[in-house]
Amino acid sequence: MSNILDKPLESVFGYISVLPGAFSAYRYKALLNGPNGKGPLASYFKGETMHGGSSDAGLFAPKMVEWFFVRLHPRNCVFLQDLVVWAELLPQDHPSGLIEFIYNAVQLLFTWTSLANFYLAFYFLVSSATKSGKDSAFNFLSSGAGFYVFEVFLDLYIGLLFVVLVCSLGNRPQGSRWTYLTAIILFGLCNMITMWCAGYTVYLAVPHTTAGWKDIVSLIQTNKTLQDIVIALLATYGLYFISSFMHLEPWHMFTSFAQYMFLLPSYVNILMMYAMCNLHDVTWGTKGDNGAAKDLGGAKKIKNEDGKEVLEVELPTAREDVEQLWTAARNSLKIKPPPEKESRDAATKQADQDRNSRTNVVLAWVGSNMVMILVFTSTAFADWVATHVEAADGTAFNPYLTFLFWAFAVLSAVRFIGSFLYLVFRLFGF
Repeated sequence: MSNILDKPLESVFGYISVLPGAFSAYRYKALLNGPNGKGPLASYFKGETMHGGSSDAGLFAPKMVEWFFVRLHPRNCVFLQDLVVWAELLPQDHPSGLIEFIYNAVQLLFTWTSLANFYLAFYFLVSSATKSGKDSAFNFLSSGAGFYVFEVFLDLYIGLLFVVLVCSLGNRPQGSRWTYLTAIILFGLCNMITMWCAGYTVYLAVPHTTAGWKDIVSLIQTNKTLQDIVIALLATYGLYFISSFMHLEPWHMFTSFAQYMFLLPSYVNILMMYAMCNLHDVTWGTKGDNGAAKDLGGAKKIKNEDGKEVLEVELPTAREDVEQLWTAARNSLKIKPPPEKESRDAATKQADQDRNSRTNVVLAWVGSNMVMILVFTSTAFADWVATHVEAADGTAFNPYLTFLFWAFAVLSAVRFIGSFLYLVFRLFGF
């Protein structure tokens, strides 16, 4: 879906985001080589022919990005970079640049609060569908089972967040494989419960007779619960199907959609948690992180008289050698070592600074998301909603979910418009 919605939108704006920390801005015509065969593309791919012949082949990509900036907006450009390492150009003389900046700022805000948003969506959808009564979503198990299902999965969700946070702060994914795999499966199960409750809520809201469906439009307009859920479904999964068919690439919606829904909580709760907790790691990929230490200390590999390879290690065997070592060690303890002023080299200072910055960002990120969760799940907020918010059909509805659904609908609409414009521009050769 990123290649169908996000990348076409970015292309219409004139940039393509590649990786966190990597940023490319381009227009295709600006990349073409000149009549002599020299130009941006020739320079970019020059590194492909440098098989160890030069050490500066890797410099062409950064220089290309810098050249794109100059070619695109030679005047009045501001380069922005924030703590989460994404960059944006804000041209002051182009309206599209302002739209682009606002869209990315809103996306950044929702990305920052995605941990709380996902939890709150789970909390409100499941809690509203499992209230005691005849309309509980889990009455097919037993009367009143919904309350216990909600409590179990709520505690499970919170516990998984804690486990993932602890693992992300110190463990490599390869070293905690089963922990992460278990968290992925359990988060997927929580999302299945959420989808079941959302579907059951829609089932209760829609008419159950043919006559009732004749007036479905009026029902959607008056029923706040049905209205918001329909908007949310159409603005996300509905646009996924429509845009996929527009790009003539609908097959993944039939072969991968179920897997995507199952893994969706892991994208937010696991991948983002790990990324935030490892901001201090500025290496590319896992370079140098997966190899085991091969230092054998004082051991030497030699061949014995039979020609077999053995390890030779120096160990004190004679009693005199052992006594001598013990006496030297005991005497050294009697001598008080001179005080040494502890000092850190530049590499250690930089590593400490990176880790401290990581800690501050994680505290701010987790803290702000926790505040959101505590506010919107508090009794004070529930009492305020029950008192001041009332839907047209006389039932109280959560304004937070209303805002969340409509906000995602607007963002999805922007992505869809960008994807559509990309097809139009490509059709007419822009």
